[in-house]
Amino acid sequence: MNHRLVPILLLVIGFSLGWLSCGGWEVDDRSERLSQDVSHLPSLTDHSRSTDSQKDGDTSASSAVSTALLAIESKQVPTLESNQSVSPHGGLSVVRVFEQLLKDQQYQDATALYQEQDQRNTSSVSRLRALLLRQLDQLLTAQEYTRFSELVDAFLSVYHDDIDVLLLLADFNYRNSFFIEAVNVYQFIKTYAYTAIQQQQGASRFDEFVSDVDQYYTKQKDWFSLSGFYSHIEVSGLLSASYQYRQAIAYLNSGDEFSAIERLKPLVNDREVGNKAVSVLNTLIEPNIGAGSSQDNRFQGGEKIALQQLGNQYLVDLQINRRDKVTLLIDTGASMTTLSRSAFSSLSTRTKAVAVGTRIFQTANGITKGTVYAVDQLRLGSFQLNNTHIAVLDFSLSPGVDGLLGMNVLGQFHFQIDQDNVSLLVNLK
Repeated sequence: MNHRLVPILLLVIGFSLGWLSCGGWEVDDRSERLSQDVSHLPSLTDHSRSTDSQKDGDTSASSAVSTALLAIESKQVPTLESNQSVSPHGGLSVVRVFEQLLKDQQYQDATALYQEQDQRNTSSVSRLRALLLRQLDQLLTAQEYTRFSELVDAFLSVYHDDIDVLLLLADFNYRNSFFIEAVNVYQFIKTYAYTAIQQQQGASRFDEFVSDVDQYYTKQKDWFSLSGFYSHIEVSGLLSASYQYRQAIAYLNSGDEFSAIERLKPLVNDREVGNKAVSVLNTLIEPNIGAGSSQDNRFQGGEKIALQQLGNQYLVDLQINRRDKVTLLIDTGASMTTLSRSAFSSLSTRTKAVAVGTRIFQTANGITKGTVYAVDQLRLGSFQLNNTHIAVLDFSLSPGVDGLLGMNVLGQFHFQIDQDNVSLLVNLK
């Protein structure tokens, strides 16, 4: 080699190395960073995986997330806040992906992304949570109840003890007059409120809810529904002394003095409502035989419907659209009459049922989403109800049981179970 060419060759090599160090591989480095960002994300397209497998963490990347991240890298997705800076761990990119998934209603994917970030304890979790709660609040305010239900169902399937989301679900049930279901959610909140702040928050919101429902029924003078509402609170283990006093007043206003007295007697020494309970008791006379007969007069002219006994519970037949008959378990704790999906599929008249939306229900297996249908006609005994809602859920019951007879049907009647004769006494209010 010509020794005079060596300096020139060294100069060329040095220039090339300098060019590479100043960004010659910028595009490839960017692709490598994007690949690293995507590689830690779970697979978000497999909606059929179980909750247990979600918690184990699937580390394969999905095309949906890859596409979203590519859009972010190319600045096709606007930032959430203009003054936010990209974190060293790519936290802002995750926030943008989460926001886009919520916008696209890919709620299962959004929940999986949230769970992955939560398991890794990244700094972006607090921002994802703020986005989630804001989205739920916006959907609730806009009365987009189907989308609200779908997002709540996806999130609570993994984070069933999230107090903030449960409180929003309770508010959703209240706004839709699903008062019994709201009580059920508050029972969950009491169970999962681990801190003093959460317990205080849940108790305060529950008290506001109970007061609002009491005013709602009192304004309509619907004492039967109000006393039933408090009875369900009692069954749920949420009945305080003040609620028990209000329950007694509801019984009294409905003409049921015996039940009112039985509710008031244990309260006479209570510091909060004792004086009021004593005052009311002093105005009452112990019910006599005549009073008992007066109470039974509500069922005169009504109907006695034969029941089937299942343990300590009772089954009754209900006719749907004049052709189909289903056997339902009487459940005063259910706000809506429900059918299992298999029972609904077997109805010859199911095509006449019109889907009106989805909502969240509490079942023996936890919180689940169901579809609500409007049916033209239901018959309980000889009584006919028109345009009534039923819910269809994925749940299993005892053999021969098609669903639950809830308070949206029972609440339209004065009813009483005659255990001696295994029958249901029914009369219209």
